[in-house]
Amino acid sequence: MTFKNRGGEMSFNIINLLQQHVTPIVLVKETDDLLFKKQALTSFYPILLAAINSKPELFEKLRNQLEPDITDIFDENSDITQQILNYISGEASTEEVNHHLNASLAPVLNLLVSEAGSGDIQVIEHLIKGQMPLVLNALPHWSVDLLAMAGIKNSLENIREELKKPEAFVSTSSNKKKKPFPLQYVVLFIVIALLILVIKSLFQHNSESSELKNNDVASEVLSQPYAPKIDEQAASTVLVKNPLPEIEKAVQPASSSEIEKIIE
Repeated sequence: MTFKNRGGEMSFNIINLLQQHVTPIVLVKETDDLLFKKQALTSFYPILLAAINSKPELFEKLRNQLEPDITDIFDENSDITQQILNYISGEASTEEVNHHLNASLAPVLNLLVSEAGSGDIQVIEHLIKGQMPLVLNALPHWSVDLLAMAGIKNSLENIREELKKPEAFVSTSSNKKKKPFPLQYVVLFIVIALLILVIKSLFQHNSESSELKNNDVASEVLSQPYAPKIDEQAASTVLVKNPLPEIEKAVQPASSSEIEKIIE
């Protein structure tokens, strides 16, 4: 099965990934005591990772075998292996659980290679060390003494000491912690954006008000009748006196005395 490569990022939980991807493969045909077998695998994953972290060469040893066996994890100590099976199996058959644990080894190793982006032992070791806080939290309490008997005690003690130190584990992709984007910059950006919107809205409102006022003035002017102003002084100079009285006077008939004078 091919797993997605995350480029060494540590923002994931390796135990959860194993539960999601490996457990369904191992138990695909199982129906009996399924819950106990799932729990057995869940308990086994941190044990296996702790063993590889303590003995990195164990990774290559298991990977080079066609049918890897969990006894290799515990220095081929069958007594320790059997005690772990007794604890881990619950009410399920220890023989069946042993079979499932052996069957899980190859998919687990493949997932580690996929997540690390390389099969190099140093890269795998770095990946597992970055996950050790999660591994120790998931490690069954009854397994500590058994792992110590298999030579893994010193490694677990060293890791717990490292966990007490600040900034003990860092990402495999970078030794620098990514800084979150400052919140004040986000707030400032929002405030500036709001100010721009308010100013734009005010300019638009003033422009519309001015245009509306001009339209009202024009409408008022057009609604009034046109009455041109007349200069009274200029008008008086061009008025012509009515000549009718003079004409009437000129055409009146002559009197009898005036006629006699004309005859004489």
